[in-house]
Amino acid sequence: MATVVLDADGVLWAGIITYGDPVVPIPGIRETLKELKKRGHAVVVCSRNNDVTLLRALTEHHLAQYVDQAWASWGPKSAWFRQHLSGPTIFVDDNPLNCEEIRTLFPSVETFQVAEGTWDPLTLLDYPTLAKGGTREDQVRVQLLREQRQRETAEAAYDGPYLRF
Repeated sequence: MATVVLDADGVLWAGIITYGDPVVPIPGIRETLKELKKRGHAVVVCSRNNDVTLLRALTEHHLAQYVDQAWASWGPKSAWFRQHLSGPTIFVDDNPLNCEEIRTLFPSVETFQVAEGTWDPLTLLDYPTLAKGGTREDQVRVQLLREQRQRETAEAAYDGPYLRF
């Protein structure tokens, strides 16, 4: 199985917790983390923050239960990789400089750069390294989650009576 190392701000939630921004989990992130754990992958959050603030946000948004390790530091994220890298690892971040740093220093680590404000965490489950270990039932469940999100998005955009929707 693989280790999935995720940034917090911009990947797990919109908002920057250090600045005191309101933190809103990215739609689908909780389901994605739950599915990664179900498939046997390790989940690590690696963030430029302080420990207390990061753990508080993970707990308040009911994400901590799906995280094996939360690592916060004001230094480079490569420090986590120097200490803990072993086996297949995927790094997910919204900052291209962080992705380039990890790609350069640790060529064996696969990087997955997300586009700020537009990323769908469920796409991570289709990533070849992470799709391993998933059953047909898992694929159906992920498809149902995607369809539910499409319905919710269409309903939010609809500007008419609810019963006509």
